[in-house]
Amino acid sequence: MDHDYPVEAAKMARKASVKLVLVVTAVGANANSGIFYTRTKGEIERDIIALNFEHTCIFRPSMIMGERKENRRFEKALIKVWAFINPLLTGKSLSKYRGITGQDIAKAMMNAAKNQKDKVKTFQGLGK
Repeated sequence: MDHDYPVEAAKMARKASVKLVLVVTAVGANANSGIFYTRTKGEIERDIIALNFEHTCIFRPSMIMGERKENRRFEKALIKVWAFINPLLTGKSLSKYRGITGQDIAKAMMNAAKNQKDKVKTFQGLGK
């Protein structure tokens, strides 16, 4: 499901002659990863890039901050911890792990959609 839904949606878009696809995966996405989550996200990227859109924008946020409708205790606790460590995640190597809100991801996606130049562009380190 995690892999198939976004890839199938991209396939439908490709069939409809859509020229730009934007997809949210995760920091560390890598189709060759030994970690299921990052491997799945990397496979999504790989399979969508293979569809050969005119423009593909990949967004790799770290922790998505904010309230959730679902009651996931572990995730809520992790968000609280992330809010505490977020200011410490500075510099080129750590800033990509900074948390970001869904609203800020959406803004970045809208900006990318308006300013598409590259065949494939990956956005990392979206957190403020």
